[in-house]
Amino acid sequence: MGGIDLTKLGKAYKKVYEKISPVTIFFIVLSAVTIFIFIFFMIIPEQKSINKIQYDIKSTSSNIKISNEKIIPAYAKAKKFKEMKFEPKFALPKRDSLDRKNLSDLPNKFHTLALENNLKLSNKNLDLGFLKTKSKSISMYLELEGKLQDFRNYLIVIISLPFFDSFEKIKINSTRENTKKFSIDLKVNIK
Repeated sequence: MGGIDLTKLGKAYKKVYEKISPVTIFFIVLSAVTIFIFIFFMIIPEQKSINKIQYDIKSTSSNIKISNEKIIPAYAKAKKFKEMKFEPKFALPKRDSLDRKNLSDLPNKFHTLALENNLKLSNKNLDLGFLKTKSKSISMYLELEGKLQDFRNYLIVIISLPFFDSFEKIKINSTRENTKKFSIDLKVNIK
């Protein structure tokens, strides 16, 4: 009835087998093995490598997103500060030069200011070598002891002097628990 005749099928197989030589079968099997080896040793490791790269990309993207969340607000704040106009909290006086004949009073002026700011002035040297030149400024060296907050106030008072030019160097050393030793090199404008 609709069955397969095995004898016909066997004869057909025998005809095909007779036409295909064992060498051809060997090459077909060899090709199949080569394809299997190629898939196993080339494509599968590459796929694992691609998966690892995709994982690394997702991880890096996540890290970049976290970094941007931290950096962008800081950048926005920095941009606002850049656009702000600086206005000093205390008015700077009009700068004027100190007359050379008043230089002898200068060390005492800094000593009085130190006492007013609860600081002990231990050394005050005026560089008189500048007087021999036609320089428009003279250097002064000060050594003080006291608290950091008082020293800060002292610096603000010095800056507010009309003949103040600039600080060349400020050095702070700890001596005792609350007391610090300060040294200042500054310049004063002179006529």
